[in-house]
This record gives sequence, structure tokens and C-alpha cells, in this order.
Amino acid sequence: MSLDLSLINEFKNVHMNSIIYKFNGMAIPDVDLGADGHIFSNKAFVKVRNNDIQLIANETANSYTFKLRNLYFFIRSQDFKYNMWFVPIKAALDIEIGQVDLDFELGLRNTTVNWTNP
Repeated sequence: MSLDLSLINEFKNVHMNSIIYKFNGMAIPDVDLGADGHIFSNKAFVKVRNNDIQLIANETANSYTFKLRNLYFFIRSQDFKYNMWFVPIKAALDIEIGQVDLDFELGLRNTTVNWTNP
């Protein structure tokens, strides 16, 4: 069983943006720093361009490798508090993690299902 590479490319070009759109603005867990403070009301965002998504087919292994290049992750916190010595710091916090590369492989295999009618 093999999957047409054009079908995977269509998925990449059309559906990857909708997957990223659903990820953007996702709430992530609060961080309690105890007596030192906290990082609350956190949301995550990701940004990637379609031409930074590569698809490589390995027909002998019947697998496909997705390579995501130059991903940018952003974390936004609306409620940041930290006690530094005797000075309390309160602010909103934006963290940017840039140029992350990610590879993952999708392998396919044949499966036979036998159906019997009662």
C-alpha cells in the first residue's frame, strides 16, 4: 500500500495552516513559583511559512518525513509576578523561541482485514 505523494503535498499546503491556526492561542499551564511569584494566563503561538515545510518520500520504507524549518514559538503571559529581593516585579511577559527545526516521520504498512457476515 502506498500513498500518493501529491495527496500528502496537498495536505501540507492546504491543511497545515489550519492546524497551526488551531494551535495558536492555545492555553498552556500556569507556573507557580511559590513565594517568588507566578506566571499565569499563558498562551502559545507558532509561526511557520509553507516553503519552510519539506516533505521527503522514502518509497522503499513506505514512509514520509516532514521537515519543519525555522519555526517560531511565542509564549505570552498576561500575569507575571516575581519577587526580586525586596522589589516585586509585575508585568506581562512575551517569550520568543526562534528558529526551531523539527522532523517527524510517518510510516505506512499493509494491513489485511477479513470480514465475515453472521
